[in-house]
Amino acid sequence: MAQINIFTVSVARFFVLIALPLFSPLLYCVEVTDFNESVENILKVGEKGKYGQIKVDLNYRFEHVDTDSAGKSVGNASTVRSRIGYLTPTFQGFKLYAEYEGNQDFSANTYNSLRNGKTHYETVADPQQHELNRAWVNYHLFESNLKIGRQRLKLDNDRFIGNVGWRQMEQIYDAAVLTSSFFPDMDITAGYITKIQDIKSLSTAMDSQFIHVGYTVPRVGTLVGYSYWLHYNDNVADNVKSTQTHGVRFDGGYQFADLFRALYTAEYANQSDHANNPNAIRGLDYFHLVVGASVLNITAKVGWEQLEGREGYGFSTPLATLHAHQGWADQFLSTPSAGIRDIYGSVSMRVMGVNLMAVYHDFDDDTGQVDYGQEYDFVAIKKWGKHYKLLTKYAYYDTQTHKTDKQVLWVQAGVSF
Repeated sequence: MAQINIFTVSVARFFVLIALPLFSPLLYCVEVTDFNESVENILKVGEKGKYGQIKVDLNYRFEHVDTDSAGKSVGNASTVRSRIGYLTPTFQGFKLYAEYEGNQDFSANTYNSLRNGKTHYETVADPQQHELNRAWVNYHLFESNLKIGRQRLKLDNDRFIGNVGWRQMEQIYDAAVLTSSFFPDMDITAGYITKIQDIKSLSTAMDSQFIHVGYTVPRVGTLVGYSYWLHYNDNVADNVKSTQTHGVRFDGGYQFADLFRALYTAEYANQSDHANNPNAIRGLDYFHLVVGASVLNITAKVGWEQLEGREGYGFSTPLATLHAHQGWADQFLSTPSAGIRDIYGSVSMRVMGVNLMAVYHDFDDDTGQVDYGQEYDFVAIKKWGKHYKLLTKYAYYDTQTHKTDKQVLWVQAGVSF
């Protein structure tokens, strides 16, 4: 009972104290640093965290969505997502974590959350829901970890398996996952997934496996080989997502001088049907090539990402963090049946402590003959220490033949301990 009281008091004190630095980040100085240390100590259960650690994450977001879709009103969402978790100390190689996640709508439902029935508004996929976000037990032995339970999964750049971390309610997995760095310069991750809980807080059963092996080449990059066997078995409509994908990826950079670093990525994958998929899908290809350079505090990249389409089916990545790929306007959350070719360029830099990025996309079918449209993306992020972050972000999709014009604006403030 004493430990429960400590937990309750700690959380209450956190919410009382956290408002000052969140809404007055310009005060980040010696006094605020002392404040942060005080909060960190408050969230330790018992002296110096003897009984564990409380984790708290708050994120406010305003999202404005406007398209040329007939009969749709502009969507405006003002939401606050909260996560509160408890991590135990490690005992005999074991530790446990449990986390609540909730999203509260403060915008009078003036958007379509995909669960509120407001279909006459534009979509902002951040429903007002509450859930058990994570609950896992981890065992560590010989540079290896076995984690069982509801957990976050992120592999490489989240192109095939990710947590959709941009949305307020993240995508989470019921799984058993083994990770190991026992062998020098090699990381192995293998897992079995029984269920996903998506960004709408809806669950889908599956019987899926994956293996991901990475080998680090010193000073050059990381070579990765992977296989994903996705088997959806919750309802017939999901069976078309059952696929097997096998691929290889090389990602890295080379430092030529103190001020110049070359950057590169090359990836290839092949996909076919798997398990109960009713469609005969054979040999759909995926390519991703990136070259770039970083000079001083400026990084520039150009890339070519292509997902093939054939006979009415497009290369699919249903577990990906799709928002991170093919434009932030989210106009390509599923691959068109004619495939997609995304040729893009980005420039990022840091100015007066603010991280800035601009991205341009040119979208075509996989032959390059059908012009889908172009997109222009911009983001600015300011961080204060390791706990506070402000973000503003804008995306404009200019259609040619795919969907409609769309613009989205985000303003976001977050704090995490």
